Amino acid sequence: MHEKYIEIALRTWYVETDEKYNDQRASLLGLIGESGEIVDQYKKHLFKRKISKSEFLDELGDLWYYLRVRAAQIGKFKFLEVALHINDPLGLVTTISYLCNDLASYHLISNYVVDGCSRTGIYSESAVLDIIYSLLLIRLQQLDATIEELTEINYQKLSGGKHGWEEH
Repeated sequence: MHEKYIEIALRTWYVETDEKYNDQRASLLGLIGESGEIVDQYKKHLFKRKISKSEFLDELGDLWYYLRVRAAQIGKFKFLEVALHINDPLGLVTTISYLCNDLASYHLISNYVVDGCSRTGIYSESAVLDIIYSLLLIRLQQLDATIEELTEINYQKLSGGKHGWEEH
């Protein structure tokens, strides 16, 4: 099933013949940008106005999009749910943002490696993606939404209303 999620995301990514298709900067910068938007949105929810479920899902969908593109870029990858116990929405969004920024910093700013790990102490990009995915699932559960719903909402947004589950 996870391959299908990745395939749906790639339908709106660059075509394979475009050099940008495998350029990791786009997906990593996307993770940074979207995770920052999620934090900003939650800040607005706490201090300015209540954010609707559809607004939350819109931003979470954008993050999910870049996670799937990144998974495609690193190769054979399956999202694994990791047991995490962060139920506070603020803790979730800030942890997602931290991990996205740490992952991107590791790849984009410098190749600093100390004993094979990044600042997070996590030894592989796959592990970081799995943790972000798991946090995303917890947040979706809090919003009474599913990963399938999020995938469809995001695909319709990026494709101009087409349904992601249709065969292409």
